[in-house]
Amino acid sequence: MKNFSNFKKADRIIYVYSGKGGVGKSTVSVNIAFTFLNLGYKVGLFDADLSTPSIPTLVKGVKFTDQYMHKNLVMPAKYKGLLYSSTGNLGETTDGSFLSGQYLKGALYQLFFGISWDVDILIIDMPPGTTDLHTNLFYNLEGDILFVTTPHSTSHEDLIRSAALIERFNLNVIGVIENMSYVNCTNCEKQIPLHNGQNLDFNYNNKSYKILSSLPFDAELSYLSSIGVPYMFDKNKVNNHTYLKYMFIASEILKGVK
Repeated sequence: MKNFSNFKKADRIIYVYSGKGGVGKSTVSVNIAFTFLNLGYKVGLFDADLSTPSIPTLVKGVKFTDQYMHKNLVMPAKYKGLLYSSTGNLGETTDGSFLSGQYLKGALYQLFFGISWDVDILIIDMPPGTTDLHTNLFYNLEGDILFVTTPHSTSHEDLIRSAALIERFNLNVIGVIENMSYVNCTNCEKQIPLHNGQNLDFNYNNKSYKILSSLPFDAELSYLSSIGVPYMFDKNKVNNHTYLKYMFIASEILKGVK
């Protein structure tokens, strides 16, 4: 920490990040958080997209204690071991938070830096792009990067921009998740690719970033997300393909964190 010495950070901090929107960062963030929760870790989940938060939509089917104000801080909601903070819990869907400069720093302090998270793993769901918010977080809080993309040329080009920003802050990259890569055929039991891209390790500036896993487009996950129930909320999916994928990703994250 550079500017917020009272912030009690987690043992492990994971930024879930991509330069491109619509690749499933929030879905991945939520389900990774619940994966670690199922494994017995104390977990924090911060929705860093202050203007257009997605996570409240993805967890509306899970009963949290509400976020509340304490002095000038917004305390996280709670569910079992999960602490969760989002601007989407504080107003209507049509409300917007368009912040920059000192207003952005103030909002981050109220929602994030001013709070003692006291968790084993803190997942930060980053918005797309390379904005002041990214600079504020990456400069003030060192963490490990988990890139999310799709195996599509446009997504990979935006990933290059993200990698360029990360390199400026010398942050450790755990690897890349290729999301919505394929569907599992229920008749032929084959994996049918959804894009004409490649699932080779991602390279930038002579650095190779490992593809941790390729996640399928899962109809059940999509349905559960639409009703606000995280796919990994249910521990009874132990033999399901996507469940096992997320368990593998969690194990790779734990190995890849410095």
